[in-house]
Amino acid sequence: MTYSIENKKACEIVKAIGYMAGERRVLSIGLNSSDKINKDEFNIDREINICDENIDNLLCLINMMLDSILDTCMINIDLTDLKEVLASDKGIKYSYNEFENTKSHEEIVKNLFDNMNQSGEELTGKKGIILLEMGSNDFKPEDMISLNDLLTSIQDSCEDTYESIFSMNLKDNLEGKIKAGLIYN
Repeated sequence: MTYSIENKKACEIVKAIGYMAGERRVLSIGLNSSDKINKDEFNIDREINICDENIDNLLCLINMMLDSILDTCMINIDLTDLKEVLASDKGIKYSYNEFENTKSHEEIVKNLFDNMNQSGEELTGKKGIILLEMGSNDFKPEDMISLNDLLTSIQDSCEDTYESIFSMNLKDNLEGKIKAGLIYN
């Protein structure tokens, strides 16, 4: 849901949707477009403040999360895992970027961690999700070793030693590109 907490009618609607989502155990994410911090309780699993600087990367990351739970994803994750990361009582950190497939693992990892955003204050250090998308024409079976090295590099660079899972999606329209996302609580 996207809303501004400055719009009181929108806030009432978000509260009602949050209540219904909680009753049905549905993952609910709110994107607050206001500069103000929300002090009201909306009963949603995660609220993230969006701004001009993070909107494009955040939407790409959300699209990757949605793709990661589909059956068409090469290595998909369970919605329960996604909810466990996003619906925690504490904060989350997240990052997304797109790279040429010629970039080194070190450059990818450095870029992901240098461009980290945070929602909420304290982290729980319980779980992380690494999301990867590559071009289906670019991926070869021998790339699995390189992929494992990249995943290991990302996990080794994390602040905590939490459980990490990953999703791998092959797309037709990513010729020469790798998309990488990281979310952890």
